[in-house]
Amino acid sequence: MGAGYYRPVVQWSKGQYNYANNLQDDVATIAGSKFGVGYRGDDYSNGISGAAALSYNSNGSINQKSGIISSEADYDFFSFTTGGGNVVINANTVSRNGNLHLIIRLFNASGTQIGTYWNSDPFALNATLNANLAAGTYYIGVDGTGAGDAGYGGYSAYGSIGSYTITGTIPPNNGVATVYKDCNYGGYAVSLAPGNYTLSQLQAKGVVNDDISSLKVNSGYEMVLYVDDNFTGSSIVVGSNDACLVDNSFNDLASSLRVRATSSSSSVTIQAENYSAMSGIQTEPTTDAGGGLNVGYADTGDWMAYNSINFPTSGSYLIEYRVASAVNGAVLSSDLNAGSIILGNVNVPNTGGWQNWQTVSQTVNVNAGTYNFGIYIQNSGVNLNWFRITKVGNAAARTESVEEPKEMFVIYPNPVETTLFFTADVQNSKITIVDAQTGTFIPVNKGDGKSIDVSSLKPGIYSVLVDHNGQMEERRFIKK
Repeated sequence: MGAGYYRPVVQWSKGQYNYANNLQDDVATIAGSKFGVGYRGDDYSNGISGAAALSYNSNGSINQKSGIISSEADYDFFSFTTGGGNVVINANTVSRNGNLHLIIRLFNASGTQIGTYWNSDPFALNATLNANLAAGTYYIGVDGTGAGDAGYGGYSAYGSIGSYTITGTIPPNNGVATVYKDCNYGGYAVSLAPGNYTLSQLQAKGVVNDDISSLKVNSGYEMVLYVDDNFTGSSIVVGSNDACLVDNSFNDLASSLRVRATSSSSSVTIQAENYSAMSGIQTEPTTDAGGGLNVGYADTGDWMAYNSINFPTSGSYLIEYRVASAVNGAVLSSDLNAGSIILGNVNVPNTGGWQNWQTVSQTVNVNAGTYNFGIYIQNSGVNLNWFRITKVGNAAARTESVEEPKEMFVIYPNPVETTLFFTADVQNSKITIVDAQTGTFIPVNKGDGKSIDVSSLKPGIYSVLVDHNGQMEERRFIKK
């Protein structure tokens, strides 16, 4: 054995360096019968069949393993299972004057070697495996290797023996859904637990933006894919394995997604044809999953109202609409209590046909309560099969006391057929009705000061503006 002097590696030798005049096999001599030392017992299997499992905690941190490469022929095998994503495995020898130059070989579940990880610098002894792997079971083989020119300054694998430790991180296999880069479950795969994933969170797991082509979903769960980050833009809901998202016109489009249980007390699905009131629409048989009817022939200005829809707690709600369209530029909007609370517009994509179904969505904040939920067609043409309301977040707590403004009046009934009543006397107020679709101002007969006659109005959505001593209030109502 030579002297390491100022180098971080000291190796046993059998005279493989240049100009050697002593060819003694150091390791064999020490382990031989003359000294009776022998070799350390083999601590781990030399083959895949007996590989020791690498365990990890709930965050994926590997529970440290320690091992010894006792001879040039020794080879230690370990197995691990990942949920998919970036795997990092470190094999480190002693920190100073080590003998062991480490190498890690990676094998797939069938035993085929798919990667080799080591450092070619003779004085950098540790090895790190850093790879984005699909969900599944893998094996690593840890071994000693040579580096550099064994004749001068380097060494062969002969003397690479000694102790090591294994640390690192493995994405846990606790997912209920898996996304794949390519159709037919090809390319990289990343397993996902239930939760909401923004673009940055997906990228941290190894998922590239606009790069999901197929997916698998466990029974009892579903995945909502969104075109844009932060759960915005068009979306689809997938509740089972989908070998190619090309068929859904959603290939390589996802920038954020949700993984959730399909059954939840905080989610309600309402069939579009089960409206309480409507204007301008018709129903027809649907070819969408589940069959039944869909709402169709919906043109600009048409609407549906659904009474007594409960939002059990205040906070964020995901509202999904199952739509089909054969035109570009279709838009629908939603509101509560005949427009007194506007929830916003949702763009409806051209799905390629009136029975080619996709799911689009919006996320809104709603205070707890029971409302009449309205859907208004802002721009033709939309077919609607169902919509679903799901609680996805809590409202932010108030940090200061704020006095809520008191309403000057309430209108009823809503929807209305003939007479619209006010809870306050509006005889001395200026009243104006505005057609919400056209913006047309309509003359009003105030009658007894507590009601107005709206029987002559066409079915649709209107605003009633009341100006009382300079204080303007607006209420929206649906005319049947």
